[in-house]
Amino acid sequence: MSKAIPTLKTFEIIVSPEGVAILTLNRPERANALNNETLQDWLSSIEWANEAEQVKVVVVTGKGNFFCSGLELANISNEEEWTRNAKTNVNIFRKLVDLLIDFPKLLIAAVNGKAFGFGVTFLPHCDVVYSVPEATFLTPFMQWAFCAEGCSSYLFPKYLGQSIANEMLLMSKTYAAPELAKVGFISRLIPKDHLIQETLKEATRVSKFSYEAIIQSKELIRRNEREFLHKINQRENELLLLRIISEDSRQAIFKFLISSTRYLSGLSDSFNKSFSNKMFSTVHHSLLNKPAPTNLVLKNQNDESVELKSLVGNGKPSIIFFYPKDESYGCTKEVCSFRDSYSVFSDAGATVVGISSDPVDKHKTFSDAQRLQFPLLSDPNNEARKLFDVPKTLGMLPGRVTFLVDKDGVIRDVFNSMIDFEGHVKKSVEFVKNQTSQPKI
Repeated sequence: MSKAIPTLKTFEIIVSPEGVAILTLNRPERANALNNETLQDWLSSIEWANEAEQVKVVVVTGKGNFFCSGLELANISNEEEWTRNAKTNVNIFRKLVDLLIDFPKLLIAAVNGKAFGFGVTFLPHCDVVYSVPEATFLTPFMQWAFCAEGCSSYLFPKYLGQSIANEMLLMSKTYAAPELAKVGFISRLIPKDHLIQETLKEATRVSKFSYEAIIQSKELIRRNEREFLHKINQRENELLLLRIISEDSRQAIFKFLISSTRYLSGLSDSFNKSFSNKMFSTVHHSLLNKPAPTNLVLKNQNDESVELKSLVGNGKPSIIFFYPKDESYGCTKEVCSFRDSYSVFSDAGATVVGISSDPVDKHKTFSDAQRLQFPLLSDPNNEARKLFDVPKTLGMLPGRVTFLVDKDGVIRDVFNSMIDFEGHVKKSVEFVKNQTSQPKI
């Protein structure tokens, strides 16, 4: 009896008349990143394919330029929520991998683009892997202080050999599709324009074989190690949860988000923009439409005392931006973008000020090196951050947040983005222009 195709938000499912089910990761605007919903949809789609009698062969692919960009770094502001989210993700991971270990039908991967994390460790669970030649494969577990998952601690050495497996799992080395095809991890390279057509052609050809013969033969091939793989999956996920919630991992993610640009530079502009806008962007804030806090004095880069009340409510708009760290890539790019657009602010008489916890002398070096026209305030005890209720990212990362204050000293907008460095400036320029263009009553 046919089983109705489920309607899923992040997976698209179609079934051919011959019984080939194509399961497509459908978050192209987020590079098919995995959040709770996507993981659950992946699990649901595999469960459905397993139970649906009309399905003989299953193909998994992705929409857009990515096959799967791995686990999404959620915008979570406290440790308790971060831990709860990690437990939810790891629990779904465990169930999904257990299901893949026991999956009885022929499972084919059609890798349409870059694959990261679980997008790579998923592949050994497939019976056949096809890929576009330009695809790349990276498991950045060590970069984030995570650990192997998806049974990759066993399956990678088995299918790739010990050395290549260790380069991927322990050294976060990126491999290209032609390299993995040479060692047999990928069965065949297919041009992008023909990937789905050729994969469907092969799957349709196989669907005409004896269904029972395929099921029983796959059982012969996989049976002896299934119990062992379940134990590995359990062990990996226990450690993975500990790693995700560890301080070590938080620090690694902090360094990744603040200092590392290699990963982000490999992503498309559209992904970076959507990642930022979806994950951070303009937010509702406790101080929105309220007077900006002013009861604090901080030192600027010239070791001069500056009262916050002197920066706002002077009849002109004010831009107060909090940033994590002097001289890091993202912060330098953000600060220099404010510098390069400074004429817009000065022409409007607007105040611009940056605040971080860096000491005065470091602010001085940074300001001189970048030829900044506006003050940087030192907030070593995070007093200003507390006053402005600046949220953290991942529970511990100093937030990158810009407060847009009108001429009366009222906060009218808040822009919160860790990686859209220039977005803070674009939002501020737009705000100042709107403020100065408003008709006088």
